Amino acid sequence: MKESAQDLFKFLTFRATTEDYDRFGKPHFLLGLLTTWLVGIARNWDFPSAPWFAKLGLASIAYIFILSPVLWLFLRPVSHSRPSLMKVLTVVSLTAAPGLIYGIPVEMFMDTASAQGANTTFLALVATWRVALALHFFCRGCKNSWPISASVLLVPICLIIITLVITGRAGYVIEVMGGMNRNEPARSQTDDIVASLFCFSGPGLVVGGLIYIGAITHLRFMRKWEKGSGKG
Repeated sequence: MKESAQDLFKFLTFRATTEDYDRFGKPHFLLGLLTTWLVGIARNWDFPSAPWFAKLGLASIAYIFILSPVLWLFLRPVSHSRPSLMKVLTVVSLTAAPGLIYGIPVEMFMDTASAQGANTTFLALVATWRVALALHFFCRGCKNSWPISASVLLVPICLIIITLVITGRAGYVIEVMGGMNRNEPARSQTDDIVASLFCFSGPGLVVGGLIYIGAITHLRFMRKWEKGSGKG
């Protein structure tokens, strides 16, 4: 576990090498699972009306088991080094660590508006950090270029955002994740975030989709060319 903790620190500070990622195994997954569970509890410890499964951290654990297969399916067709589903699950679980910041009880020493602002900042910081960590793994651990790695993240993330907005669940998810539903929700603030995400998700999906399709086409062409050269 000591080695896994050291690897986690290198991962969180973007210093993990290809060899480090190759070494990720069961101990790293168990550490990531524990961290994900603690983050789930930290997110809801001061929210008495949260569902019981959220209070127990089970929602966060379920999240990584849902997201990981989605990213793995998008990653495999374009990746030069195809990681196993277990490797992707391990990395996704380890990205949960920045979320421990949600455990800071800002509501205890700030007024409601300030606490909601702090929680929104935490949400933006954690989300950006986690996406950057995943991008680092796709580039360094899977040996892909950053445009391809970015497309693997952009396409599913934008699809999720668009789906949440269309179904009317985006505001609720943001309020829960950002801790803005402890008291009176900051409705206007949430609406602004939803609108910004929706405006970003459309162009992001188009750009990411074009890069992704281009990467698949290029890889198929190269494989056919290599196969033809081998026959020659």
